[in-house]
Amino acid sequence: MDSKTVFEKYSSDDALDRQHFQYAYIQLMGSKLTDYQVKVLFREATGGNCKKLDLQEFSAVMESQKGRTSREQQMELVFQAIDTRQSGRLELEGLVRLFRDNRLGYLKRQDMESLFLLLDREKKGWLDLQDIKTFYRRFDIPLH
Repeated sequence: MDSKTVFEKYSSDDALDRQHFQYAYIQLMGSKLTDYQVKVLFREATGGNCKKLDLQEFSAVMESQKGRTSREQQMELVFQAIDTRQSGRLELEGLVRLFRDNRLGYLKRQDMESLFLLLDREKKGWLDLQDIKTFYRRFDIPLH
């Protein structure tokens, strides 16, 4: 199905709310988004806090999603799962707590600090998704 057909299937009043956008996204892309991902896509598509997408905005969002690789999508999902405050930032203390509280493997604090500093090339004191992607590209680790 094309974007217009799916839009018409799920829209009401010629617009999609976030819930119906999720249904349409699943039908077209075959995967589910987190609430945070939907929020980000809506913000990007509308330039603000609009609660609904029209056909033009929906089509633009879907077009932007076509070029994403599944590896990149997985990376974003993991980042967003770790980013429990949904701030778009990961701080060292949060990562240390995450590994400790969830027993995600043994990694010494010193090793985590070294990795964090390697990823935080701009010395911001926090990491965002772009830092992670840059790391992958820097070491020629394919995102697909």
